[in-house]
Amino acid sequence: MKRRLRVESRAEEEILEAAQWYQDREQGLGSAFVAAFRRALTRIVAAPESFAEIVDVPLEPKPRSAPMKPYPYRSCSGVGSEIVRVIAVLHERRDRSTLG
Repeated sequence: MKRRLRVESRAEEEILEAAQWYQDREQGLGSAFVAAFRRALTRIVAAPESFAEIVDVPLEPKPRSAPMKPYPYRSCSGVGSEIVRVIAVLHERRDRSTLG
């Protein structure tokens, strides 16, 4: 069964902030960052359980983390039976405890 996708406002804000940071460094990088996020969304919706659980956060069910290559960011999603919620987009060096 294909699940619906919902991107939470926090994740949207984080995407826009990171995209602006990249765009400020080089023209076109912001758009490329957003494209990497969209590719991650496609993979998440197709197979949400294929991504690693983030075990060190106090959330149930445990969110899953999808890489946004080539950028050092991860899309963090809560996977339910009918919906996949993108709850955050985190830099790989950021403390994941901010998810809880």
